[in-house]
Amino acid sequence: VQVWHPNATVGTTVAGDPNGVAGWTNGKMYYPTFVYVDSSVNMYIIDNGNSRVLLWSPGTSVGTTIAGTTGINVNSTSSFGQAWTMAVDTSNSRIYLADLWYNRIMVWPFFANDSSYIIPLSDIVGVTIDIGGNVYATTHHLNTVTRFPAGSTSGTVIISSGLSLPWALRFDQYGNLYVANTGSGTIVMFCAGFAANSTGSIVVSGLNQPVDIAFDSQMNMYVCEYGNHRVVKLAKLP
Repeated sequence: VQVWHPNATVGTTVAGDPNGVAGWTNGKMYYPTFVYVDSSVNMYIIDNGNSRVLLWSPGTSVGTTIAGTTGINVNSTSSFGQAWTMAVDTSNSRIYLADLWYNRIMVWPFFANDSSYIIPLSDIVGVTIDIGGNVYATTHHLNTVTRFPAGSTSGTVIISSGLSLPWALRFDQYGNLYVANTGSGTIVMFCAGFAANSTGSIVVSGLNQPVDIAFDSQMNMYVCEYGNHRVVKLAKLP
């Protein structure tokens, strides 16, 4: 994992082997697919090839496993298959892991041996939560977003049109929902409190396979553009 400062032309490695060597020890990773950074600059990393989630504190050379079992990839409550995204709930010390291989969302307390409960959902790639703890997930080829009330394993499709191979989805600080469409190269926004099966508004277009979205404290948007191997910053309109 690298940090890139504003206007930098190279990044600095802050997690993993400095030379990019893959491995299974706590100082290395194998095919990391997602990172979340909290307000204390702790990193939560899906170490996909090792079937684990690592917590990596700033300035340290090793991570600590908080979910999964290193090197074990089976359909159980203590391990996961393949995960591309997760939502991190630092207030309640748990993660929501989107396990694509085994068609489920795993709700996992930090450092627990097993997930606390499983939400079944086929073709899932993206997951996020709102301030009420409700869970939202994208199904990639069905082109939908499903909402699960907090603590429930039964969901309702709330978006079923206007999406094209959706991947990540994120809320901004105002409660608006954004969905990254890898198929159409767009970011679609659904205003806070939107009605079920609304179509949303395209707020960014012309991207090449956007797979993730993030916002900074100034509401600038950052998009991971997989097709062009880059991160794009989109400044908030004045």
